[in-house]
Amino acid sequence: MASVRHSPRKAHDELHYDDPNCNLCIQTAGRDGTGKRKPEDEPDAGEVKKAKGHTENNHNTTSDLQTIIRLINNQGDQINNMELNITKRLTDVENTLAGRLEELEARIDDLEGTNATLTRQIQNLEEENLILKKKVEITETKVDHLERKNNIIIFGLGEQHDETKHQLHEKVNNFIQREMEMTGIYIENAYRLKTGKVGKPRGVKVTFSKKSECDAVMNKRMLLKTKKIPVYLSPDLNKVEAEKARKNREKKKAQRMEQNQ
Repeated sequence: MASVRHSPRKAHDELHYDDPNCNLCIQTAGRDGTGKRKPEDEPDAGEVKKAKGHTENNHNTTSDLQTIIRLINNQGDQINNMELNITKRLTDVENTLAGRLEELEARIDDLEGTNATLTRQIQNLEEENLILKKKVEITETKVDHLERKNNIIIFGLGEQHDETKHQLHEKVNNFIQREMEMTGIYIENAYRLKTGKVGKPRGVKVTFSKKSECDAVMNKRMLLKTKKIPVYLSPDLNKVEAEKARKNREKKKAQRMEQNQ
């Protein structure tokens, strides 16, 4: 009977890998068809190299992380130092501003006090000024009255072209002596007013040497009305007195009209 030979590869292929009693790893035979067995826990060379690479990478990663942590810590320290410097500067600025503010408040208080004093002084000066103005007005009124007390104004006295001051003086003298029948009256000055009514001669302001002479002439003015001479004599009044006299004349005229009715 012929014997049957089994090849090592076939025998190898027929082994069961799931045998629980097999503690060895089976490696396929090489060129010579023989197979060698390795312990199951012995690492492969590629795996060893790969594991070594992983270890080195882990080491490098750890080193990089440590470097990053150191940089972050250094930056944190720098930020803390910057915050401290900024806080210190802000504190210095606040202290400086507070000091300046106190100085300004003190100066403002002084200025307000000075302003209040000056305001009171100005008010006092204004009051004194008003008092002085009233006194000046009263004094001017008195002086004006004294200057006018010896004056009269003659309206309706004929006016000639190119009339001289001397001619006007003689005309007034002759009028008083002839028309008013008065002698011994001395005229100190006489001149025409600057303005007058259109178509009528300008008034003449006459100054007598004495108030008694002025009063005597004014007392005889009714004689002109009796003689029907169209000349009118008026005291030399200021604006206020003239307005007051005008109102009195209008009032008397209205009263006469009521009586005549």
